Amino acid sequence: MHAHSGEIDITASQGAVDINADGGHVTIDATVDVDINAGQHMRLDSVGLISIDGTGTSNFTTNGAMTISGSTALNLHSYGGEIDITATQGNIDINATAGGIDVDSGGAITIDSSSTFSVDAVGTSN
Repeated sequence: MHAHSGEIDITASQGAVDINADGGHVTIDATVDVDINAGQHMRLDSVGLISIDGTGTSNFTTNGAMTISGSTALNLHSYGGEIDITATQGNIDINATAGGIDVDSGGAITIDSSSTFSVDAVGTSN
């Protein structure tokens, strides 16, 4: 299929559009945008790695809970800005059920509270 000018429309009014590559890969190239709209669900499954890269400010928004899970680790990196965790209508809850919590800072550590502040330990503390 080729379109030297204009567009190519693929429509399935009663079913699905399947794109299969048994021995290779599927490549989608666009010089401007790729826009995918899903009416109900969108799934992206891979038996290998998945990489999503962007060069500008980006977002991922959901209406409901979002789970990000790594079976061996989860790394959040900011190369030049802050990592901001904000809960506008709930708590921020950090749990380490099988290990400790280690906070390292190259500068000051500031904790502010508009109510009570409590640090408790079962063992000896300093």
